[in-house]
Amino acid sequence: MLMELVDAVKKFKIGKSSDTEQDRIQRLIRWNVAIRLLHVLVNLLKIFDARINLTSILKYGRMFVEVFLRQGMPMLDSIFRHHREDVQGLLKNLQQSTRALQHLCSHTKVLKDVSLTNHVPALKKCLESFVYRVKHMLTIHKCHEAFWLGNLKNRNLQGEEILSQVSKAETDDEEEEDEDEDENDNNESDVEMEDESIASNDTDMQQVDDHVPGQDISEVY
Repeated sequence: MLMELVDAVKKFKIGKSSDTEQDRIQRLIRWNVAIRLLHVLVNLLKIFDARINLTSILKYGRMFVEVFLRQGMPMLDSIFRHHREDVQGLLKNLQQSTRALQHLCSHTKVLKDVSLTNHVPALKKCLESFVYRVKHMLTIHKCHEAFWLGNLKNRNLQGEEILSQVSKAETDDEEEEDEDEDENDNNESDVEMEDESIASNDTDMQQVDDHVPGQDISEVY
């Protein structure tokens, strides 16, 4: 189904300056339908997360975004001025799928499957190109308020946050610090016990020095 969807969007014509308003609206509708279908197929991974399905999404999801960058974005450039809200709505719908693809990239790291992770670099590069291409279009049309960059949290297919390496390292450091503090406390206690022992020995020695000559030391104690 993903392969058929990609083949279908490849047949979408790139808009021309001579196109009528009706032609542009028809292309916008077709891309809207295709993006909604992609969103449905990507969401199915939450239930049907077999390895072959993950591979298909990684491969054909990237191809879909590449075709959209090559054929869909020029079309949006040409109609953005007169159909701003429609274009923004289409991009928001596509963003739901690109975000799910990003979560899939994080999910493959957890699975530690080499064949799956081989698809990740190309997909991430494609998603990054999509972000900057959208930012470029909105900047040209002076619509900065419709776009902002943020850091996505690493999540799996079910949307659960994945503990990053940085967070894990910080947790390990905190545990090491706690162990160091406990060790320091133990060392301080040992020092105090040694001090008390030394003080006790000094007292005993003083008592020994003060005993009467010829008297048995055991009697002093």
